[in-house]
Amino acid sequence: MSTNRIWALVLVVAVACSTAALADGITVYNNFGPGNDGFEVYTGWSWMIAGVGSGFDPVQNAQWFSPSDSGPLSDIYIALRRVIPPYKDMFVRLCANNNFEPPTEANVVEEWLVNPATLPFAGSQGAPAHLVSALQPTLEAGQSYVIWVGFDNNGNGAWAPNIFNEYVPRRQRTYEYSGWQWQPLGDARAGALRVDIVPEPASLALLLCGLLTVVRRR
Repeated sequence: MSTNRIWALVLVVAVACSTAALADGITVYNNFGPGNDGFEVYTGWSWMIAGVGSGFDPVQNAQWFSPSDSGPLSDIYIALRRVIPPYKDMFVRLCANNNFEPPTEANVVEEWLVNPATLPFAGSQGAPAHLVSALQPTLEAGQSYVIWVGFDNNGNGAWAPNIFNEYVPRRQRTYEYSGWQWQPLGDARAGALRVDIVPEPASLALLLCGLLTVVRRR
């Protein structure tokens, strides 16, 4: 086999590997434990999430996180759980930080709906809710973002905490006679969460340009 053909083969393999990495994504935030296939959670208690008329005290949860690297959002894995029927869709919203002020619909970057009937029971291990990003907003390393979870109906569910006793900024939104009210910001045990991004296309382009240069010199 000629030298040019060998380097051409190397280039093809490099492209394939880079494409696979692009598909797999990069984890930029993760507080799941190593057990349960990498999605281990604390099972002693959970953060309650409930809508008005659910039979539970109505409450929503907002949790801040900061990605370790920049890139378009790929996937979110969040340890949501079911409690009791009726199982109705809960919303999960990714929001811009807004200087740690309570999240609002105005700073929602992307939103998903999750039916608790598809989730493990509260107090158990199991697969998290897997949210695939359709919009792929770019997350910036070191910046803070908010995951806001709640119900617009009378459903109920829960969010299992991480096993590492990691504390992060959180707010709860409770329903009073005057309507929904955000409680003060404070550090509290984080719900289990993983955030993945895909590499910027420029990274792949730079790799391919470098390989092509090597091939030409050969």
